[in-house]
Amino acid sequence: MRHEMGDKKLFEQAKAYAFDYMDTIAARTVYPDARGIANLARFDEPMPENPHTGEDVLHLLHAYGSPATVAQTGGRYFGFVNGNVNTGAFDGFDAICEEARQAGAWVHVDGAFGLWAAASEKRQYLTRGIEKADSWCVDRHKTLNTPYDCGIILCRHREALIEARQASGAYIQYSDPRDGMLYGPDMSRRARAVEVWAALKYLGRNGVAQLIDGFCENAAYFAEALKENGFRVLNDVVFNQMLVACQTPTETQRTL
Repeated sequence: MRHEMGDKKLFEQAKAYAFDYMDTIAARTVYPDARGIANLARFDEPMPENPHTGEDVLHLLHAYGSPATVAQTGGRYFGFVNGNVNTGAFDGFDAICEEARQAGAWVHVDGAFGLWAAASEKRQYLTRGIEKADSWCVDRHKTLNTPYDCGIILCRHREALIEARQASGAYIQYSDPRDGMLYGPDMSRRARAVEVWAALKYLGRNGVAQLIDGFCENAAYFAEALKENGFRVLNDVVFNQMLVACQTPTETQRTL
């Protein structure tokens, strides 16, 4: 392995496969076809007794693994969700937070992807009042296309967060002055923040705003196009979601 890494051939091979993936993805269906799924049988083998070269492993993954994966580099498809909670509506945070504060309640905002509306000048009004909450969470993978586990939680009350995450054991050695295991569920984790930083560095504040506005404009476009083709849009499309039905429940079920 050390020799393979030293001569850099593996890196060149991986780069060539990455370029091939990007150059051919437009010709692939988003979901793998039957042949791609069937070819996964190439991986159904006993544990090998001896090592294989890195070139062989990369070849198998590219030739037989990649065609059996969802083909996605961004902008490939638009998702339709069948459900009554997927309208993109925003709660009245300002009034809710005020009432909760008067009652001594803790307010948590599950921002998921909706919290990103605050990054757009055109849609900041949707999140008016969220700054009055006690804690917030937001996903990066749903909007910035970072890896799946790049979620973020923000908490106004540092000590409350630490107390909720406290773990103890004779074998645990805490770092000084800040230990990540006191602020999240994992005792050890990879540096997820690197991908988040890279995405924000690349996009900048204006790029993030353009990304959000693009999502919302696409949703509005789809909603109008669906109406023109006889579908019913059941919600006000204020963000990037819509709830769509045909003229009758029977027709809706048949279409699905």
